[in-house]
Amino acid sequence: MMTGSPASPAITISVPFDIGTLDWTDDGAHLVVGATSPATGLAKVDATTGGMAWNVSLSAWCQCHQAVGPNVVLQIGGGAMGVIAGHDLGTGKQIWRRGDLTVQVVGIDPAGEWVAAVTGGQTGGPSILILDTTDGKTVAQYAQPVNYFVGGGYAPGFISGSTSERLAVATETGVAVVNPKAGAALYPETGSALFTVPTASDVRTMAFADDGATLTIVETNGQVTVVDGGSGSQISRCNVEEPTGKFAVLSPDRRVVALAGDLSAAMYLVSTGRCLGTVTWDPGNVSIIFDSDQPPPAFSPDARWIAMVTAIYGTPHGILGGGEAKLAAAPVPSLMAEFPDAYVRAVVFNRTGERLAIVPGPLQQGTGLIEVYATGPMTEIAVGSAQSPVQVIGVDVTGRGIKLAAGIFSDQHARLYDAEDGTLKYDRLHPGNLTDIAFVMNGDGFVTAGTDGVATRWGTGSGLPAWTVQHAGPVNALACSPAGDMVCTASQDKTVRCLDAVTGNERWRTALLQGVKRVAVSPDASFVVAAAADRAAYVLAMTDGTERWHVTHGGPILGLAVSPDHAWVATASLDGLVRVLASDTGALLRTVSHVSGATSVVFTADNQDNQSVISGSQDGAVLMSSLAAPGAAPVPLAHFQVPVTKLTTCGTEPSVAVAGHKMVRILDYSLRAELARFSHDAPVSDIAADPVSRLLATGASDGGIRVYPWPGQ
Repeated sequence: MMTGSPASPAITISVPFDIGTLDWTDDGAHLVVGATSPATGLAKVDATTGGMAWNVSLSAWCQCHQAVGPNVVLQIGGGAMGVIAGHDLGTGKQIWRRGDLTVQVVGIDPAGEWVAAVTGGQTGGPSILILDTTDGKTVAQYAQPVNYFVGGGYAPGFISGSTSERLAVATETGVAVVNPKAGAALYPETGSALFTVPTASDVRTMAFADDGATLTIVETNGQVTVVDGGSGSQISRCNVEEPTGKFAVLSPDRRVVALAGDLSAAMYLVSTGRCLGTVTWDPGNVSIIFDSDQPPPAFSPDARWIAMVTAIYGTPHGILGGGEAKLAAAPVPSLMAEFPDAYVRAVVFNRTGERLAIVPGPLQQGTGLIEVYATGPMTEIAVGSAQSPVQVIGVDVTGRGIKLAAGIFSDQHARLYDAEDGTLKYDRLHPGNLTDIAFVMNGDGFVTAGTDGVATRWGTGSGLPAWTVQHAGPVNALACSPAGDMVCTASQDKTVRCLDAVTGNERWRTALLQGVKRVAVSPDASFVVAAAADRAAYVLAMTDGTERWHVTHGGPILGLAVSPDHAWVATASLDGLVRVLASDTGALLRTVSHVSGATSVVFTADNQDNQSVISGSQDGAVLMSSLAAPGAAPVPLAHFQVPVTKLTTCGTEPSVAVAGHKMVRILDYSLRAELARFSHDAPVSDIAADPVSRLLATGASDGGIRVYPWPGQ
């Protein structure tokens, strides 16, 4: 089991019936549980204490259900017995019921507004009704057959992919998109669809993007089609290898489709069909498969995790045991936790993806268990209180087997923590406000910078200051050499200084025309790059600090980077430009133009033939620009709705961490896919990565530091 994975359930909850369906409430505080055949019942339980808020009887077993705001909508029974009902989530009381329908299967709109119900028999032309979830009234009716019977089993939720004003319906000839609010109907005799997407085989799953901009359709023949959600025009189409089995699930960001079979589950890029990886089952735990008992894979809402269940074995009249449940990182499947010999009826993440509920199957007839696991960061640290948070100014993290994280805070304190369990190693008060932090000497110490002009090196073992260096003005930034033996300071007193990390002795000092704001050291420790208030970046020789060359921008320079092969220097400025220049001569290789100010820049870890520069801007754009083809247009990697504040990479990993407001995303630039999404409750103030221990540290203005394993293989 890898570090950061859930080791054991935080709580185990017992309910007085066999569990068939499970869902979280929006606030993540409760679970709604439905009984499976032959038991009946619906219950709401506290996910922290296990206490039961209410338990109501039903007329038949619960086929499927979903908590939608203040209500829960459920299908009770199926076939000739099938009805749809709505219950009050606070009391459990039934508020509406549609007993006039012969319901075969339902799909509930993820936004919670519509229920798509297939009525009628499997033969003789089933039709679809669209119901309002608040009162159960019919919004629209389509009196023609729809396809809903796939792979030998019913698939609740397969019927429709929905946004608030569009509903996609799988028909016998394709996918029709209608507008339920406008009462738009599906066929000429009752109206017309907004558009129809032809399909070559049955639809396995489909979903709109959150904003409705695209609709992704996955067919049983392995064809994946992405169309414009407004017009239906094709954006992309590809084919993926189809494993044995029947389940297909789209990730919440619609970039990846997981296909689960009897012996394995694989994940594919929707845009190209490329396989990202496969998780296989233990053959000894696989036998006879029953579609109604094997739950489909479940993605976490942030698309960072996927829970999968193997085939189980038994008889149609009783479960004998076996099977496996697995929790994997996504989209590149990396196994995080295993639950062997676990016959699992249901797996479901809460709305934030930080808790996972698993139903491990009945231990005895008439009793069901729910295991709740934490899937959050490896370590979470809080400084101050909710009423009086201490803002995190900066963080750093280092490895060498000791896994330490250090942070500087608005209360002028520097604190050192064990990165694995969050234990506070020591807490030291700095004479002035702190501005930056950097580990030196491979983790044996770290240096802090302050507005009082003092740079201090602290010993990670003793917690005592090893040395202090006084500047004539505030120290704005620090940069450590890769070997950890030197640290450079950027000061408002117009100097860049190179200090011995062990003794604090000054190796050299270079005076610039204006205060120095930022500094970076090349990977080979042969030169230093410094950005000053005169809107210029200076390249200085590491031997004595003499200037090699400088470049001037039309606005303040917010980002500096040096390529892994130390051949190139990149600058990012609020004038909207990113410049890539030869480190030895300053010759311009390429310029990247952003719509608004460029805020940060990093190089990829690729070799010279493939190397690129990644940059972020105030308008939230993240662009990747090739150095091998400097005339090629930048490739958009992502677009935040807020300014990008910082980028960082992790050694040779083909991925980059992007911080913007309360969110940090990890983007795999080789796959053009998002590997992880980490959310804070307050703006993220700093991020840092350590390539030795493959850790990412994030700090936020609410006093929170979180440490995550860097995602990927």
